[in-house]
Amino acid sequence: MNKQKKDILKTASGLFSKYGLKSVSIDDICSGLGISKKTFYNYFKQKSDLVLEVLQSMHEQREEMAKETAKLENDETKNAIDRIMAIRYYFKANQTKSNHSFFYDLTKYYPKIHEEFSKQRQEETIIFIKKEIEKGIAEGIFRKELDLDLTAYFLTIQFQNIVNTLKKNTKFQTVFDFMVDVYIRLVANEKGLKYYEENYLKTQTTKQD
Repeated sequence: MNKQKKDILKTASGLFSKYGLKSVSIDDICSGLGISKKTFYNYFKQKSDLVLEVLQSMHEQREEMAKETAKLENDETKNAIDRIMAIRYYFKANQTKSNHSFFYDLTKYYPKIHEEFSKQRQEETIIFIKKEIEKGIAEGIFRKELDLDLTAYFLTIQFQNIVNTLKKNTKFQTVFDFMVDVYIRLVANEKGLKYYEENYLKTQTTKQD
């Protein structure tokens, strides 16, 4: 991918995240980059093609996040709660300061694209959650009696439902933080909850004070 196309994707992604898909036109993107619409159309036939590639770039960012957190796998001092919290921190540090507008508009104005994107993300998330729960059980901090398939499916679907039905100006990071907390409280046993409260919740409370 050449630099100009990367610049278009980066600019579009930032504008979409900040203002939503509907509010941002091709003219806005071209104006932000100082390029002509003819140049834009050299890379994208229409706006929906751009949206698809922006989603693909988001997917690649998720893969980078997975690589970063995978480094914790070999760290014997880290457990399943540390790993999910590391994902939360990585996500917060690397995400554009955005609201829910992008995903709200994706659902409303690009339903077919949203359906395919959601299906792919759903399958990946279920596999990831199931794998992490298994590790947490082996580490003695997650509940042994959990139905792995059902729990992973439940958490994934709940997260998607919240994202798809929230108000347009809701911050995505708020949703993500909420679901991380729900995830830990649902799957952790008494030992895990104690670890979570002492190492993360008390730390947050202290910082706020």
